[in-house]
Formats: sequence, C-alpha cells, structure tokens
Amino acid sequence: MLPHKTNSLALEHLGRGELLLAQCAFFENARRYPSHETYNNIGYFLITEGFFYKSGSSRCGISSGKKYLFEAASLRISEKNTHAIIKALDYGRAGDNNREKLLRQGISLLERALAVQYSDSLTYELIRYSYLLCPKDEGLASRAQALIKDNPSPELISLYLEILRKNRMAKEGEEVIKKYNPTAAEQLLFYSTVGDYSQGYELSEKVFAEGAVNAALASAIIECCLACGKRDEAIAFAGKIAKGEDTAGDSALSAALAVPANPSEERRNILESCINPPPSLNIYCYFD
Repeated sequence: MLPHKTNSLALEHLGRGELLLAQCAFFENARRYPSHETYNNIGYFLITEGFFYKSGSSRCGISSGKKYLFEAASLRISEKNTHAIIKALDYGRAGDNNREKLLRQGISLLERALAVQYSDSLTYELIRYSYLLCPKDEGLASRAQALIKDNPSPELISLYLEILRKNRMAKEGEEVIKKYNPTAAEQLLFYSTVGDYSQGYELSEKVFAEGAVNAALASAIIECCLACGKRDEAIAFAGKIAKGEDTAGDSALSAALAVPANPSEERRNILESCINPPPSLNIYCYFD
C-alpha cells in the first residue's frame, strides 16, 4: 500500500473516532515509510489522543509522541511539526516540570523554524513563549503590536493585552480595548492591574455571570468593588463565588475570598503574579 493511501486510511479512521484503528495505521505508515510526515503524524496522534491498547484501555501518549515529533524535526523543519511540538511542550509545562527548560526549548525551536520560513502563527507562538519566560519584557509589546496589524486574531489580541497588563502599559491597553473589544474577563484583569478600578468594577457583574471565576478574577472583582467604596458588594461577590466554585483544593482562591470587607495584600499579590496568556493556536498538525 502506498504511503498516502495508508495515511488517508489513518485519517479516515480518526475522523470516525476509530482511534485504535487510526493508531495502528499511523504506526504502520511510520514503520513502512519512515519520513518527516509519517513520524509527525503518529507523534501528533499520541500527544493529542493518547496510546490505545487492543483491550480497549488507553494511557497518556505525550512522552512517546514527543519522541516521534522530535525525530520528525531531525529530518527537516516544517510549520506543522513545529506547532505539534509546541503543543507537546505546552502539555509538559502543565505540571511545571522543568518549566524554564521547556520554554527555552520551545523558543529555540521556533527561532529555528522561523529562520527557514516566516509564519505569522509561529511568530505568535514565539512571542507567547517569550512572554511566559520573561513576562516583564516590554519589548514584546512592540512585537505583538506589529503582528496584530495584519492578523488581529482573538488569540493575538488576548496576548497583546496580557503583555500590556503585565507591564502596566495603561494607555496602550486602553487603545487595544477600544479598538478590539477583548473579553470582559481580560479587560477586568487589565483594569484591576493598572489601577483603573472604576472601569473594572463596571465589568464585575458581567465577568461573574459569564462563568468560572479563578483566584485572579476573584481578586480583581473584590478589589475593584472595595476601591470604589462598594464594600457590601465585595462581600456579596465573595459569597457568590465561594458558593459556585470549589475552594477546598484551591488555596489561592480561598485567599482571594478571605475577609472580603477589607483590601488585601494577598489579593494584590495574586494579581501581580498572575500570568494569563492564551493557549497555543488550534492548528491542524497532520500531514494529509
């Protein structure tokens, strides 16, 4: 069977949710026709879907998948493979295992890929990883601004505003909000960090109504209420958040909700330490 036919079969199984069959076809393709494309496809499958046994059970496939993805990268550089590796590194960072090492590895990989061929999506990932490594690098703001002119995607808007928030660039952030209207939660975090509490207070009810409230958003809501003289509302918000969220295993959220009648250094520290970039781009990383 020709490689493209084997690969098409794997993708057909994947599209129908037949994951064990897709996995077998991807492995067979990589075994019979080892190449950048076949190694990438089985690697990407393993990190996104997992590894499946004939018994019906499965396990995490990130470690095995990364080996195939890096093997593909050793043969040549491609945009799809680079995005796939970045996704794998993101999964690795979720447990904070060797976080700085993984970020530096990602930055090196992205710079290498961009030296071969320019890509807006890879440039976005490079800025995102650079921000995660050094959030208070003001130079990242100009890089994001240059990219956003031709590509005002929701992810890039979120990343740009997050960089401006972390570096307390209030004027530039206001311009982004007026021009692109990012989410209410992103605006609230920005206003509460730069000290524009009245603007943040106006967004508090909307953010609470939109869904889950984490420690940073809870801190922003309560501190904005208190700064605007809305003590009773701060207490009420704390009660509603505690009722709707599981605080037992979240010490930061518990700290954010503690003594909501008084301003809190703990809440301000939560906002100061908060790093809230958007995730990696949702790129289709299979070769057809």
